[in-house]
Amino acid sequence: MNNTAERLSAGASVGNLLGKYWLAILTVATYLVLAALAPSFRTFSNLMTILISACVICISGLGLTCILSTGELDFGAGTELAAGTVIYGLILGYTPIKSIWLALLITIAFMAVYGALNAFLHIKLKIPAFIATFALSYLLKGAGQIVMTKVCKGYTTLYNQRGWPDDFGFFGQSYIGPIPVAVIVLIVVCALVFMYTEGTKWGRYLYAVGANPRACDYLGINSNFQKFLGFVLCAVLCGLAGVLQASMTKTSTITCGDSALMSGLSVMMIGATFLKPGVFNVAGTIVGALLVAMLNNGLVIVGLTQWLRDLISALILLAAIVMVVVFKHRASK
Repeated sequence: MNNTAERLSAGASVGNLLGKYWLAILTVATYLVLAALAPSFRTFSNLMTILISACVICISGLGLTCILSTGELDFGAGTELAAGTVIYGLILGYTPIKSIWLALLITIAFMAVYGALNAFLHIKLKIPAFIATFALSYLLKGAGQIVMTKVCKGYTTLYNQRGWPDDFGFFGQSYIGPIPVAVIVLIVVCALVFMYTEGTKWGRYLYAVGANPRACDYLGINSNFQKFLGFVLCAVLCGLAGVLQASMTKTSTITCGDSALMSGLSVMMIGATFLKPGVFNVAGTIVGALLVAMLNNGLVIVGLTQWLRDLISALILLAAIVMVVVFKHRASK
């Protein structure tokens, strides 16, 4: 009996470990397979390319993770990313401000106010979050198109404007030694968000509110304030991702974030199978973004057609969603 119990316990422990870390195992296995199929995939320059391509989707995904952790969803994440590109481009192209750092700070401040407005509509006016954020995103998108049309003399997209300073592309195209600045930004943002969510009581409150907001109120945790922080963090991080995208492409347009919401949700769903199975978490989102960027890059290098690349990506996302459902079902028992 004791031996049987020990074997069952050992099997359960192995199963739990695989359940927590299978995404990391899949990511490493994917890298090894692609590296074997295409030696150029494993070069340092290509690894940097993968990390650069992961920047925008990872940072916006982290923003969505912060709000999803509280049990709410920001449907305007894509528009917030696009707004980041537009505000950054307009400030540097059509105002006396030519400092990319000041333009970055102003963009982040604007997005923080926008996130607070999302929170106000949901928390104070009791409008469901998905309705409030969806409606406000259309208002922001429409306002952005009007401003772009008026200020830019009929154009709704800015391409490498003459008024932009020479270092407009610093965040997205410059290097410090062999390391792209965009990768440094990604590492810093990931580290800060991870330390906040995992290393501070305020960050842990985000998860607690998402798990049981009523219990949090009984324990003295202000669930509404945590949701407020979630909305603000989501808008700020999506706006920062937009600044990076504008800097990478030297383009600003209010429509560039149309697919960002689905991309962010995809890496979150994949990431919810890592470390905290069934729970949206920062570490999982980071690994999920790296896996998606690696697949997008590696499958092109291998030479697969577009429909095969889409098929493989869809199968991985479907598997992640199934795993999330299974983990949540097991946790509820």
